[in-house]
Amino acid sequence: MGSFRNIIVIRREGQEEFWSNLKLLCKHHPEFSYEYIKSWKFPFEYKGWSFRKVEVNKKV
Repeated sequence: MGSFRNIIVIRREGQEEFWSNLKLLCKHHPEFSYEYIKSWKFPFEYKGWSFRKVEVNKKV
């Protein structure tokens, strides 16, 4: 069974959303272009949203 290594967090004006992958995020937000942002390095800002990745299930 696989586990997530990163969660994508997007934030704007106090609103936060958490996504398991960029394709699903862009499907839900048609104003974002997956083909345009897929190669960008995190963290970044795009169309007023800040994008970052948060590591989960990290071994200590």
